[in-house]
Amino acid sequence: MPGILPIYSKEHIAYAIQQMSQKVVDSLNIMQTNKSTENEAYNAAEKEARESFARMLKYYEYSMTTENKSLYDRLTPEAKDKLDKEAKNVEYNKDVNELFDEDNLESTMKIMSADGETARKPDDIIAEMATDHQIRLGTQQQMREQEMHRARLLAGFLDKTGSKSFSGKLKSWFVGNSNEYKEAMRSLKGFADGSVRKDSAIKDIKKYLDIRKSKVRDHQYGRQRFQGFMECLQTMMNPKDFQEYCDEVNQARGVLDKNYDPRHIRPENFAPTAEGSVLKGLLEDEQREQEMRSQREAQEKEAEKQRSAEWDKRREAYEKSVNEEPALEQPGLEVRP
Repeated sequence: MPGILPIYSKEHIAYAIQQMSQKVVDSLNIMQTNKSTENEAYNAAEKEARESFARMLKYYEYSMTTENKSLYDRLTPEAKDKLDKEAKNVEYNKDVNELFDEDNLESTMKIMSADGETARKPDDIIAEMATDHQIRLGTQQQMREQEMHRARLLAGFLDKTGSKSFSGKLKSWFVGNSNEYKEAMRSLKGFADGSVRKDSAIKDIKKYLDIRKSKVRDHQYGRQRFQGFMECLQTMMNPKDFQEYCDEVNQARGVLDKNYDPRHIRPENFAPTAEGSVLKGLLEDEQREQEMRSQREAQEKEAEKQRSAEWDKRREAYEKSVNEEPALEQPGLEVRP
């Protein structure tokens, strides 16, 4: 395959994605103008939006498999035909349905276009079909902020596994933290606060996991660490690379345990949608806290409103009493005949 083409070449993947993105933006505008599923213009625009988005998604995925893993590699006619056919299977994916739901058109537009008219550049959008069939869609900035936020949550969880004790048959003893664990935590926290590059954090986390990936951990805190750090990788890595790393873990465990199920470690086990996911629990806790905070704020606002209304009522009563107070009688002059 040839090297990266000139940035303005019409043959590269980015050019095709830009065309598809613009069709999605144009279709979204029509859908928002004719906001009714019973409207012919709306239905035609929705069909165009789904088709264009599905193709755009497949082109993004294809860019990760090319020689340079670049949006500026060539999109051959053969690859284009293949991807367009595969896109048909994505058009009515449940996540695509959510993106083009009437209630979500505005938020989808914000991702696809900064001004509501012109599609964002392909480099500025991340659109991936993850291995759990969830679509990751957002601008580079949005996705980075989400990744950093989730890294902060997971770092807080993993911090709690930093020192554990457990009871043996005869005694209890302290379990210390390895240098690899400390370095992985340093990098994870650094990525969360923006002081460490993502690729460096991934490298240090994998270094910790690589030493321990050959067998299931014996103790609860070890399993929690493995789960937590794997969820960090699932959050930070693109789906294809994370799938490959899961395959590495399965292969390493299969060498030592001939009865090991080679499908045991799967990317979807570490997604925030999985049952037992650490991140799922952390995000749900955060959501509950936000809802409780919003409820308290609403209650405080209502209480303040009632207090203000009571003061207004008292003031009005006072002003009314003053205005209605009878005037003092003035003594008249006696007139004598």
